[in-house]
Formats: sequence, structure tokens, C-alpha cells
Amino acid sequence: MSSSVIGIQPPAPSGEDPDGVRRRFRPPGFGTHRLAVLWRIPLTTLVALILACVVLPIGVTLAMSVLSGTFGSGASLTFDNYRQALTDANALPLLRNTVILTVCSAVLATMMGLVLAWIVTSTDVPFVRVLYWLPVTPILLPVLMKDTGWIMLYSPRTGLVNIWLQDLLGLSQPLFDIYSMTGMIIILAMGITPVVYLILVPAMSSLSRSLEEASRVTGAGWATTLWRVVLPAVRPAILSSAALAALLVATAFETPILVGLPGGVRTYISAIYNSMSGQSIPDYNLASAQSAVYLLISAVLLTAYLRATRSEQRFAVVGGGGTRRACGPGSVPGAGCWRWS
Repeated sequence: MSSSVIGIQPPAPSGEDPDGVRRRFRPPGFGTHRLAVLWRIPLTTLVALILACVVLPIGVTLAMSVLSGTFGSGASLTFDNYRQALTDANALPLLRNTVILTVCSAVLATMMGLVLAWIVTSTDVPFVRVLYWLPVTPILLPVLMKDTGWIMLYSPRTGLVNIWLQDLLGLSQPLFDIYSMTGMIIILAMGITPVVYLILVPAMSSLSRSLEEASRVTGAGWATTLWRVVLPAVRPAILSSAALAALLVATAFETPILVGLPGGVRTYISAIYNSMSGQSIPDYNLASAQSAVYLLISAVLLTAYLRATRSEQRFAVVGGGGTRRACGPGSVPGAGCWRWS
């Protein structure tokens, strides 16, 4: 006998009243208008704080870039700061050095992060529990401390490695010069590699080894399998990690100042620093114009990162991470069996 016959109404679906009218869900205790207003106060305060911490500094910088002086000094509207920042004789070298440093450091960091992620997920290397977390340990050190360590080791005059090699090999000139574009690229790439590694490890772990086995069954070699199966499957993760690495390199401050300036390698970051503190009277207007140009470059990198991460769902691969580490007949030479001999 149905419930309607005996006079018992069936329970209303979730979110609906017994009369069939759908009601908007309200948290317990927030049914009255007064409590709803009180609930909006902390949210409004949080949004205001975020705007004050993010939008306000950017707005002040953009305003200073189009003024002839500081606030309250009778400054007038002008575009001379942008003209000076873009038409200066050092404008193109600054842009070239910034692009070279950003691209090369990001590519090198992505390659090293990919190799490390491949080792801990696709090979039978021993002590994998230790090696899994070892590449992440540099994040624990401040960037200033790491740059100081690099300088103490590879400085052309006082670097410990250069002094030791000169004494050992009888060299008259230091073998390494950390105060160079190459030194900056290596330092920044090594510093960003842990971030890239953390992004690529889950992507590499999610790949099923059956994909590689199917490729080898068809007669493909390990190089073809790597190029046509493994790398396309993790391409979105590679692109997103490379874009994030470029963004982190572009916003790095310590290395261009501590390593680039002594070696005469100037970037946009060091140019902004010189405009604010490299002369007797700081030129905040020129520094603001240079910061606005650099903000545009960073926005392009951020857009590239967001576009790369947006396509990750379209390349999802169903597979168990536990099937990746294997060693047996038909495994990739030098990749599946890395036990100590």
C-alpha cells in the first residue's frame, strides 16, 4: 500500500520544503537578516585586506610611473619615465639578458626536474625513499644563503673550488667564474629544480607501465617509447612546470643583485634596484616605469602558466602509480634496473 493512501507524505527531497518549493540552503543560525549581515563583515574585511595588499601597491607603482615627481610635490602627468626606460641605450641589453636568463634557467630546471622525477618513478634505483625527498631539501634553505654558498665556492678570487683546482693543477687563472650569465643560469636553475620536481613526480607516477610495454611489444625502442609515449603523456605537466619556473626566475631578486651586478650582467631586476638605491637621489619614477614594464613581462609568463595548467585535464592517463617501478625481461636498458653491481 502506498504512503499516499495511508496519509503519510513521503520525505521531501534535499533542499525542498514539503510543499515542493525549492529553498536555498542556509547555514544553521544564519536564517535572519541580521546574522547574514554579520556573516558578510569578515568576508568584506578579508577582501579589503587582499585588495590593500595586492592592488594598492600596484596602483601606486603605476601612478608613480606617469608622474614627474613624488606624491604631494606638485608632480604633473608625463610619459618621460617610460620614454627613458624604453629608449635608453641599456634597454635592449637589459631585455636580452632578462630573456636569456629566464628562458635558459627555466629550460635547465625543467630538464633536471624531469630527469629526477623519471629516476625515482621509473627506475629501480636503490634507496628510493631517501632519493624521493632529497631533491626537495634545497627549498628549506633561504635563497640568500644558497647564493652566498655558491659565491664562496666558485668566486674567481676567493672561491674554495677555484683555489683548490689552481693549487692542484697549477693554473694561473681560475677555472670557474660565478659572476657571469652562465653562473646565474646554473644558480637559478638549481634553485627552481625542486619546484619543477614536485610538479612532475605525480605526473610521472600516474603513468602505467603497461603503456611502455605496449610500445615495446610493437617493436619500438626505448628512445622511441620515451619520445612518443612517456613525454606526450606528461606534456601538460612539463609545460606548466616550465612556465612556473620561468615566472619564478623572472621574479628572483637575490641572484641578479649578488651575482649579476658584480659581474656586470644587468637585468631588469638589477636596473630597478639601481634606480632606487644605486645613486645618491633615488629615482622612484623611473623605477616605477621599469617595474611596470617588468610587470607586463611577468603577466605574459603567468598567462602562459595558466594556459598550460588549464589543459592538464585533457591529457589525464588512467593507471596505477605502483606499476611504474619494475625490473625484468624487456625493461628499458639502464632505466629499469639500476641496482648497485
